[in-house]
Amino acid sequence: MELSIEEDAKLSKVVVDEPAKQIKIRKQPSQPRGIKTVERILEATREILQSEGAEGFTMKKVAERLGMSKGSLYEYFPNKESIIYVIADQWLDAHKQNFLSNSPSERHYDNCMAWVEQVAAGTVKLYANQPGLPEVLNVLRTSPELHQHDLMHDKFVVEASAKGFKHFYPEADEVEVQALAQTLFTMTHYVLIDVYVRHVANGEQVMNNLKFAVSALLLRLVNR
Repeated sequence: MELSIEEDAKLSKVVVDEPAKQIKIRKQPSQPRGIKTVERILEATREILQSEGAEGFTMKKVAERLGMSKGSLYEYFPNKESIIYVIADQWLDAHKQNFLSNSPSERHYDNCMAWVEQVAAGTVKLYANQPGLPEVLNVLRTSPELHQHDLMHDKFVVEASAKGFKHFYPEADEVEVQALAQTLFTMTHYVLIDVYVRHVANGEQVMNNLKFAVSALLLRLVNR
């Protein structure tokens, strides 16, 4: 889910230009206490990003908010980029689960549009309820390893969408279905960026137009 050069310039940049910088989580907790600590760290980070942006986000502030020492924080995360890495990774996984849990082969839908609306509702929530989304999108672009994960995620979404369309329209041309899936994926992502990251003034109308465009593209697929 990459942003254009122009969008990158508008979003806060949190990842430094050090390709070799370690950004993975340092400690994988297995005990409930450790798991809870990581969850609290992630939540505190989201709150800071939401209220102060990337410039106000430091390891010290996370530690202070949680009432823990920086040393204890570093046991789990080697740097602040590592925390956003995990948040971004969880965001991508949530998108995948949204498609898996709403698969038309597993659940009944009256028609294709009903399925699209169900998946879309889950997708909108993921954009609307993600504090610090600009920073998450930026780390997806700037982290080589997570960028590859992002590309794999994008491929999954397009393929899952195409599979869903074929479920409802089995006679539809494969090439047309793939093109539709790619178009809807790209269009939806950038519209949601406009509405939930850039906060365009006419966001409600933009979302209504997106729904109309999706309906029109589906109708075009059927008529072919």
